[in-house]
Amino acid sequence: MNKLNTEYNHDYVDYMKYQKSKSLPSDFIVIDFETTGLSHKSCEIIQMAAIKYIEGEESERFVTLVQPFRSISSTITRLTGITNEAVATAPLIDQVLPDFVQFLENHVIIAHNASFDMKFLLHNAYYLGLDKPNNEVIDTVYLARKHMKDVRNHKLETLKTALGLSNMISHRADTDCVVTAEVYKKCRDHHMAGIK
Repeated sequence: MNKLNTEYNHDYVDYMKYQKSKSLPSDFIVIDFETTGLSHKSCEIIQMAAIKYIEGEESERFVTLVQPFRSISSTITRLTGITNEAVATAPLIDQVLPDFVQFLENHVIIAHNASFDMKFLLHNAYYLGLDKPNNEVIDTVYLARKHMKDVRNHKLETLKTALGLSNMISHRADTDCVVTAEVYKKCRDHHMAGIK
């Protein structure tokens, strides 16, 4: 994916920007990626999930493993439970990302530590030549800091425990989406109660 030097490519820089939502809608889509590392420029997506919510209730989901071009490290396998064997027959990124982007439609995207997921989404979409997803974005880290103050930190793992969802597996894209949705709904309810 070394198409060009992205540091000085204005098209790429503009493509990587996204708009933060100014509202807290009841219809939204939660996304999460599991990756081979932290850098969107040198690491790859190995699992992607998006769950659509209409009036706060799940309506549809898109979940798939993704076969990377390089091996998954033992560290990432320990963290996510995703092995090289598990992704050996999974589709490649160019086979699934176009459908994933289409699935997003124009819904507001919800993500925990949204800049991480958005960088992976936009970087990969750019290099595959896809039309830019122009969805507005909400980061539940910032919402949780404002509306869930009685926790020791605002990591998803901590918030999951606070919400009584400890039975859900961590660091898997689909379950992390579910937890993120519950964080968002709790924060949205708290916000709506405050303006009544």
